[in-house]
Amino acid sequence: MEHYVAQIERSLLQSALGQTNGVQVRAADVLGISYRSFRHLMKKYEL
Repeated sequence: MEHYVAQIERSLLQSALGQTNGVQVRAADVLGISYRSFRHLMKKYEL
């Protein structure tokens, strides 16, 4: 189950980055999370 959730989170991060042309602050806004949380997830999934 954890692996499945990780795949979804990683996919959402990549999708948000694609929608915002790589602008991380805007990608965090698209996902409705703080920039700090976004950066944490980016590091977690090595993106």
